[in-house]
Amino acid sequence: MKKLIFSVFFASLFILNCGVAMGALGLDDSGTNDKKDLLMGVLGLALASGSSSSNLEIDTTVPGSWEEGVSIRPIIYVKFKTDLDSSTITTDNIKLMEGATEFGISLKAQSTNSILITPVGDLRINTSYTVKLLTGLKDSSGLALGEEYNWSFTTSSSEADSGSVITFAGSGTAGNADGTGTAASFNGPQYLVGELYGASIFITDTGNHRIRKIVLSSQVVTTVAGSTSGYTAGTGVAARFNSPKGIFLATISGVTYYFVSDSGNNGIRKMTAAYVVSNTYGTNTNAAGFVIANNSTSQRYRNPEGFAVDLAIGHQYIADTGNHCIRRANYAGQGVSNSASNTTCFAGANPSGGIGTAGFTNGANTLARFNNPKGLAVDNDGNIYVADSGNHSIRIITPSGVVGTIAGNGTSGYANGLGSAARFSSPAGIVSDGANTLYVTDTGNCAIRKLTLSSDKSTANVSTFAGANTDVTSGNCSLVNGTRLTSRFNSPKGLWRDSNGNLYITDTGNNVIRKISP
Repeated sequence: MKKLIFSVFFASLFILNCGVAMGALGLDDSGTNDKKDLLMGVLGLALASGSSSSNLEIDTTVPGSWEEGVSIRPIIYVKFKTDLDSSTITTDNIKLMEGATEFGISLKAQSTNSILITPVGDLRINTSYTVKLLTGLKDSSGLALGEEYNWSFTTSSSEADSGSVITFAGSGTAGNADGTGTAASFNGPQYLVGELYGASIFITDTGNHRIRKIVLSSQVVTTVAGSTSGYTAGTGVAARFNSPKGIFLATISGVTYYFVSDSGNNGIRKMTAAYVVSNTYGTNTNAAGFVIANNSTSQRYRNPEGFAVDLAIGHQYIADTGNHCIRRANYAGQGVSNSASNTTCFAGANPSGGIGTAGFTNGANTLARFNNPKGLAVDNDGNIYVADSGNHSIRIITPSGVVGTIAGNGTSGYANGLGSAARFSSPAGIVSDGANTLYVTDTGNCAIRKLTLSSDKSTANVSTFAGANTDVTSGNCSLVNGTRLTSRFNSPKGLWRDSNGNLYITDTGNNVIRKISP
């Protein structure tokens, strides 16, 4: 400010002297003499010398303020009019906000006067974000922003296409042949799980009543247990299943076991790493019903499907699909327990007369209602996510048993969007990245959907991750490899995510196993 005052003062003196000089040169106000132009140019320089800003100024921002349809993996860029003090380029001075929640970012000086801001992870679709530049940010001469500077943008309502989808194993024709990659065949495979360190995946080949194994490095497919339909304990192909569906892995006292929901036999089977199969939960007569007991052979289920395990607290969750409830067992597999509130179902209606009651109600434990729940997943906080297939919705169960709906409204359809605005058609498989993202097989829509959870996990933004991205029409349910959104599936059911973010899908209607590389 002082600089500006002095500049104006001396400019005033200069103007006065210019008047004298112009008179001496014989110029008046209407003159066009080059000497007059020279004098006035010098006057302009004098005035300009006092017009510089006393604050750090912004030149350009990307995305533009209030820009819409921005990628969920955006380039966020800000350019200043002067060089920056690099020591002030910190997350204390630069923030990305989703409402009141700060989103993780990394910062890089793109040049001496510009900054590249990179979000840590994908942003949510159809969501407003604000970039905040705080007054601690300074230029190389020490000038700071005069006040906090904010600008906002909104992300696109759809997922950006990338990655690839391939047929990992299976010929596409129903069969039971072992072999490598597409030389093998399956018959309506439904669910799958990977080994702890991801060397192999195990698949319930439901139509063949078998458990199949694929070595990921070689894509070699073998049959490890089961043969024709039946209900027999035994080793390898001597064991018998009847339409096995869900499968998960658990390590108990350092020993690996595989648990299989033997849906047609209304029971839960256990298989060792040596493929010895035993009858773990469920009556030896394979009768459907609902019985809870610490004596495993006295328990009864009705067409169970999905599994999940909470490694932190040692609980096993089972989707007792035909009874419309979620059962809980201890991790050692010694019988289904009552919940903390001493109910027979951890969540869902207590079956009356041997069968549960379907419905669509949020609430605590037995006040909640499901309709043919199928796939289950657990996150790092102990929340259980349920593909509530008959309600065409995705539900959440807190560790204490309180049930909510995070996406869908009970009506079948196909729509991306937030929470109850989204639509599914008979979702089945579900997997969590452990934090804030879920992937779901939208079976009736022949698509894979992605759910980005809100910070409090009360709702989720739903987008199409792979497969058909419109209402199902002729041609949407087929077998097409390509990018995520140009690929096509046919009634996908189960899915498993490896540590590199690859998804393996049981493409049930196509009798193959697919791999999605993001």
